[in-house]
Amino acid sequence: AAVDAAGLASAGGVVPAPTTPARVRRRGADPAAVLAAALAAELGVQTQSLLVRRPGPPQQDAATRRERTSPQPFRFDVTGEVPTGCLVVDDVVTTGATLGAARRVLAAHGCAVAVAVLAVARIGPGSAGSSDPQ
Repeated sequence: AAVDAAGLASAGGVVPAPTTPARVRRRGADPAAVLAAALAAELGVQTQSLLVRRPGPPQQDAATRRERTSPQPFRFDVTGEVPTGCLVVDDVVTTGATLGAARRVLAAHGCAVAVAVLAVARIGPGSAGSSDPQ
């Protein structure tokens, strides 16, 4: 189904998928936040960092596909007023678990419009960079 990205973003802005402070330090930046800011600027809307990770499971890059997609693999907190719609941006999508968790928590806090997703890369089983066997 087609998604009206500009319409979703104008309803509430662009939300970067949350990452951990350790990952930001290791990478030297937060790629999802950088992408979200660029998209928001292009669309003429605000970036909203509404989601933060709570302590919980280990980093997903060390998890198996089954662990990534198991119920509640992520625990996010909402930090701010949740809009009626928004775009969630992540820099890499492996299984979609992060984005699914972001959508669920935003919906649980009143985001009545489906969350759309922008990802720069997708890594799947058997592809370069994936540690999961096929």
